[in-house]
Amino acid sequence: GHFYFVAEGQSYFNEKGHIFPPTGVNLHRLFHKYSRVTLMHILGGHKRNQRICELLGKTLLYKYPEYYKRVLELFPYSHKRLRDKNKCSITPNLTSQMCIAAYHDHLDSLSAKWRKISNEDLYNQEKSSSAYVGFLNAKRGIQNLCVLSRNPYLSVFEIPKHWPLEAKRLLRDRINKDMPFDNFDIVCIPSLLDKGFKEIIIKDLCYNILNLLKEKQTFGRLLEELLPLFSFEIKKDEHQVYRLVINELEYLFYHGLICVESN
Repeated sequence: GHFYFVAEGQSYFNEKGHIFPPTGVNLHRLFHKYSRVTLMHILGGHKRNQRICELLGKTLLYKYPEYYKRVLELFPYSHKRLRDKNKCSITPNLTSQMCIAAYHDHLDSLSAKWRKISNEDLYNQEKSSSAYVGFLNAKRGIQNLCVLSRNPYLSVFEIPKHWPLEAKRLLRDRINKDMPFDNFDIVCIPSLLDKGFKEIIIKDLCYNILNLLKEKQTFGRLLEELLPLFSFEIKKDEHQVYRLVINELEYLFYHGLICVESN
């Protein structure tokens, strides 16, 4: 099949792999020949060409309309008519954009620092974080003696209270759109796989657990220190407190934010 590449220097290949000079070539018209080629791939600075990007969108809509819809659903806040008014009816303003930019600056700073971590160290940390099932299945007395610690590389991004709701929801939906709440913080950790880091949304109880685990301690001690944070009604039911804490610990274990220290 034919292969057309909209590439730096405006060169493209034919079916034999020969590069033709760009003289007289109208890049936009290459999209009109899409039905005759097997692959079209935009390279380099042409990804910033608005007309080429719009033609790519039109081609996607024409050839793969269902996929086009799925792409639109990933960016509801970019299209006013597609936005779910029940979730958010405010167009992102400069303040929201500045908030998101501040978070991205935080991520960039962390990424630069995490590059110094060796793959072996990350592998060992993720291996340690995976050994928690025994703790969850242990009897209460054994659990109380287990020592818990938090991931040494984690960083908590505390969402400022003055941030507009729009900014919070934009950030929340990008990380995990299944989370229904608006008050949260974000924990970032380096990862050996995928994009090299993970972003995890946490609520107040998880935040307090991570804060208390800045210094490793037994589960029994952790439970004692968490008890004053619960309301009087909840504290009356000791088993309910225990279950609430265990549920949050399981969430933190699953995401690699804490681990059980080996004996």
